[in-house]
Amino acid sequence: MIEHIDTGESSIIHWLFSSLPTEPMSIFKHYAVPYVITALATYGVMLITAILSPPSIILRSQSIRIPFLLDANTNWMFLISLPLLIVFIVTERIMIPSGIGKLKGSGVLSITSDSAYRLKIAWEKRYKVVNILGQIVGIGVGVSAGLTNYITFTQTGFGSWQAIDGSVYLVGWYSLLCMFFFYFACSVFITRNIATIVFLRDIVRNSVIQIIPFHPDKCGGLNPVGVLGLRNQYLLSLIGINVILLFSNANILDPNIKLQTMVTVSIAAYIIFGPISFLGPLLPFRDAMQKDKSRLMNLVANRIKMDFNRIIKLIDEGEMTKEDEELLTRYKNIGELVEKLPVWPFDIATISKFITAYILPFVTMIIATLLPDVIKFILP
Repeated sequence: MIEHIDTGESSIIHWLFSSLPTEPMSIFKHYAVPYVITALATYGVMLITAILSPPSIILRSQSIRIPFLLDANTNWMFLISLPLLIVFIVTERIMIPSGIGKLKGSGVLSITSDSAYRLKIAWEKRYKVVNILGQIVGIGVGVSAGLTNYITFTQTGFGSWQAIDGSVYLVGWYSLLCMFFFYFACSVFITRNIATIVFLRDIVRNSVIQIIPFHPDKCGGLNPVGVLGLRNQYLLSLIGINVILLFSNANILDPNIKLQTMVTVSIAAYIIFGPISFLGPLLPFRDAMQKDKSRLMNLVANRIKMDFNRIIKLIDEGEMTKEDEELLTRYKNIGELVEKLPVWPFDIATISKFITAYILPFVTMIIATLLPDVIKFILP
């Protein structure tokens, strides 16, 4: 029941790219179509308006230090970041219930029918409110971002392709609309992400989590949760690269406090939200895994204590048998097995991928900062 929950009600993005939470994931329908449509509707139309606008889209000049086609921040944002952001929001509608279904199917998560039904009804209503709230917040954030960008690039001598000396061209106006949609989608994604963390915590409270020793995923059977967190970080890293590209633009354009402020705020947001987006869905399950591990350790310890006291008495009486020795060996092996049970729903490979993805924007920033000096040193 709970694995059929629909998290997309009242969501504009899920209405534009419709899907059912129970349908199988389709690369064409759920990945290719949203990606291509988003890229064409934003960057494609923007490119056409740029061609129709007076400023050159490729040649630098005294007035335009960053032409449209050479603006790496804009290219990355509307060819990579925004289309993938829409894909992630669209596929969440299937990924979340699918992950819960995998946990139930493997036996890691056990929940009664009554609890599952109650959670499904309650959280479908809550996700409806969350989607509406996220869209309202998105409108506010999108408008604020649009106004900030308008004030920034209309300043005299700013040197970007959106406007020349305060005069905004068609491409500039459309870029503001696309910027609004980008921040709108970011707000929706973050709002839903926070709701999902609370939702997963509610599931854990109303179910029983039992770690499965020797499970092939090396996470006790909870790998689907780790994948959900890692998936969030992949997206955030791609968006984080936009911050680096914006920083690069700031070095090319005239120094401007508003642009520098945008860069600073964006970097701070990435540093804070990165670990939250990865660890948030995992923390409820970590608590449950620790509790289950503690239960198993106490169970084994109590059994060992009973038999150990009995065997010690046999040793004192000189009546210990080979079966008793083998029993102690088995207990020793079981104790070591329980001790090695995981308490995080991810393996070493998953945490390595997270760290790599998290530091990728910072590595990119360092390379982008040092590369010009290295080139000058090699080619003086």
